[in-house]
Amino acid sequence: GMDGPVWAGDYQTLLTKLIKANLGDIVLGSSFIFIALIMLISAVLLNRSERNSWLSLTVVILSIGLMILTYSPFVYSLFGSYGEWFQVVFDLGLLSLLPAITYYFERTIGPGYMLIIRMCRKFQVGYSLFCLGFMVINLLSGSRFSDIYYFFSVKVLGCIMIVLLMILAASAISYAARGNRDAAVFASGFALFAIPALGELVWFYVRQGDYMLFWWKWGVLGFVISLIMILGRKFAHNHQQIVVYSRELEMFNSELQRSEKMEIISELAASVAHEVRNPLQVTRGFLQLLQEKSRDREK
Repeated sequence: GMDGPVWAGDYQTLLTKLIKANLGDIVLGSSFIFIALIMLISAVLLNRSERNSWLSLTVVILSIGLMILTYSPFVYSLFGSYGEWFQVVFDLGLLSLLPAITYYFERTIGPGYMLIIRMCRKFQVGYSLFCLGFMVINLLSGSRFSDIYYFFSVKVLGCIMIVLLMILAASAISYAARGNRDAAVFASGFALFAIPALGELVWFYVRQGDYMLFWWKWGVLGFVISLIMILGRKFAHNHQQIVVYSRELEMFNSELQRSEKMEIISELAASVAHEVRNPLQVTRGFLQLLQEKSRDREK
């Protein structure tokens, strides 16, 4: 079951070589986890409409970071006694990744043709919960159902992942063709992730599991950058809408103040006209009476 050549020599030299071989995984995975924690803390400052997309992206980045970190042979070499828990963390990251990606796509781009993305998200949530329950049963039973759990969490889940990635890619291309720029960014970043991931998954099954997935980690980096760009574009668009609404509100307030001033002036003019007209009417009446009863020389 060894996937590479055997190393022999001085321990410190070999340890340095091992660290250099896995340093990229450690740095990349830790960076994703750190970014996800910062985003999780920042989520309390967002309003409800933006918080859901932000949290789904946080789950995506956190899951990817955990998967990269726990997939590296380095952590198993240094902390071999925790190997089983590293596998549990990897499975948790994988089971939460797919529902989070589909939910993020649904929130930021759209539910897809005939709501296919929404249906995939609901199915994936149900299947992830099923695998999670099976994992708990397997752990409590002392790994008695490892073969069955491996079948559902690796083989079946891998096939589901391939189909889901193809659906997401097709939906992103469809939205991009209709002029959705966020979909175009998603499709570009998704291509960086999906092409090596699909290729490695197919090769993994061709080799019957005797292959260490490698290139997907770096494709994930481009994909996460595209997701952050989409969310940044969404926040910028929302900010622009707020600026437009504030300008319109200011204009409406100015119009309202102007109409109130005109109303006050109209009421004042009507009041003054009423107060002037009354004495003029009385004076005119008396003049008419005087004119009728006066003699010519008195007029």
